Amino acid sequence: QNDVDALLTRLADRGVTTGANRTLAYLKKFFKWCAAKKLIELAPTLTVEKPVKERRCDRWFDAGELVEVWWGTEALPLRPRLVVRSLLLTAQRRGEVSGMRWAELSGLGTDEAVWCLPAARTKNDRPHRVPLSPKMIELIEEAREQETGEFVFGAGDKPLWLGSREKARIDTAIAANRLAAGVKEPMPHWTFHDLRRTAVTHMYDALDLKAQVVEAVVNHISGTKGGVAGVYNQAKYSVQKRDALNRWAARVDLLL
Repeated sequence: QNDVDALLTRLADRGVTTGANRTLAYLKKFFKWCAAKKLIELAPTLTVEKPVKERRCDRWFDAGELVEVWWGTEALPLRPRLVVRSLLLTAQRRGEVSGMRWAELSGLGTDEAVWCLPAARTKNDRPHRVPLSPKMIELIEEAREQETGEFVFGAGDKPLWLGSREKARIDTAIAANRLAAGVKEPMPHWTFHDLRRTAVTHMYDALDLKAQVVEAVVNHISGTKGGVAGVYNQAKYSVQKRDALNRWAARVDLLL
């Protein structure tokens, strides 16, 4: 248990707050399995509590904040900058975007460009097709100009993972830009996952898209795809998803 506590403390001290809690969850599951298989007598995580109290997940960026974050990424090297901007344009999860592979892309250079996520790479274990807007394709082409391996945004055989270091660099750039504009208040706390929530919120609020289309864009199986409704509603909304993401990218362009 002391080893587990020390590991979680190190993560929390580095600012990897949510990651520390997720690490504990994985360890609890692993050691519970070990105990069930009689590999150990007692799980060392049995009485360990979450090291960090997580914030309520309701943060999203208004139009001004969205622009601040986008230009704040100028402080990053090319690959992490492209990942952050891709998070906003695609509305997909951080691990999915960071691990984007060239083999998952098809139709580049056409109006039917799409990113096909296999079931093994999605949270709900369902394959997911993400239509690529022209603006998103521009980011992919920027990545292509760099020497890469199988991963679009990675280097060699490893994907790129956004962490606290990249977040801090963006925050520093935003603070400097605000100070130059005479704004003393800091940007309220935010996380990379808020980019996904921001895209969804603007799709509803600014673009007035239907719930079933937005849910299809972000690969949710609740709401119109949950329970009995999901058994009968097998629509893929391919055309509507492309229209939604194209309109969202145009919205981002307009704000920028």
